[in-house]
Amino acid sequence: MISKNIALNITACLSGLSFSFDELINETADLFEREGIPGFLKVLIAFTNEMVVENYTKEKIEAVTKISA
Repeated sequence: MISKNIALNITACLSGLSFSFDELINETADLFEREGIPGFLKVLIAFTNEMVVENYTKEKIEAVTKISA
């Protein structure tokens, strides 16, 4: 549960939602202290996966929109 919360905070930081770069650095430092490199990699992979799925979905929606237009 903690790693999901951290992932949400990092995602919010990177997406520009009411978080500063300093907060991103602090969250990353806290993550390293609590979970080390494996925890960081877990969050990084989850974030990357989320971005890939979001972009794939967006491309599919755009393709369907072009076909139906």
